[in-house]
Amino acid sequence: MNTPLLQAVKLRIAVPGRILIKDLELSIVGGEFLALLGGNGTGKSLLLRTLAGLRPATQGEVRLDGLGIGQLHAGPSP
Repeated sequence: MNTPLLQAVKLRIAVPGRILIKDLELSIVGGEFLALLGGNGTGKSLLLRTLAGLRPATQGEVRLDGLGIGQLHAGPSP
């Protein structure tokens, strides 16, 4: 069994007055492809931004190679 490279655990994404994604569970291992489909305004772009660490999730956690995305940093330590 392969270890997931990217995981979403009980991920919730909301905007004021509206929950777009509720309790998403996602595991992607190396070599897998994923298609994200949905209508306009359903949260596809917000989900991708959240998975990339560009915006915080309303609830839940995104993990990259087993580490919470909040534990990662963009550059070298001082």
